[in-house]
Amino acid sequence: MILSKSEFCQFSLKAKKRLVMEYGELLLDRCFVEEKVCIYKIYEFHVEAIYNAQNNELIKMEPIYSIPLLKYYVTSSRRK
Repeated sequence: MILSKSEFCQFSLKAKKRLVMEYGELLLDRCFVEEKVCIYKIYEFHVEAIYNAQNNELIKMEPIYSIPLLKYYVTSSRRK
């Protein structure tokens, strides 16, 4: 099974999380004061997951459409 970005977007938040946890690979995570951002690779695209940092509750999970945004996450995580 291979999904496209647009097919992934049609799933509920709960289903997206299940797909990413089963088929995805965590590439990086960054913690901020109120949010935790994780980047996953699933199939042929990347997904940005935003969690509430206080209780680790998933708030949003969407494909990354912006290559500059993806490059920013990757380069900024290497600086640490």
